Amino acid sequence: MRTIKLLCLSAAAFTLAGHLVQAGSPTTAFTYQGRLFDGGVPANGLYDLQFTNYNAATGGNALGAFTTNAMPVTNGLFTVALDFGAVFDGTPRWL
Repeated sequence: MRTIKLLCLSAAAFTLAGHLVQAGSPTTAFTYQGRLFDGGVPANGLYDLQFTNYNAATGGNALGAFTTNAMPVTNGLFTVALDFGAVFDGTPRWL
């Protein structure tokens, strides 16, 4: 099993290939769908993934981190529910 740190930069406001999870009461969690390559080919297997939320594209402060263990990745695709807490206040964020 490999440990992978993901860095996805957004030039404008925080954007993700996912959607907000809204079930019942409001929540700070959202679903992120990503694509992972390992050695230049779509990854397959179990991966430890680490996501960090920043307030700037470079030189910013980390606003929270989220780690998965043994996340299944198939043909390079994965889906994970992330929750950094109440850090999304309308200002740009980078994952």
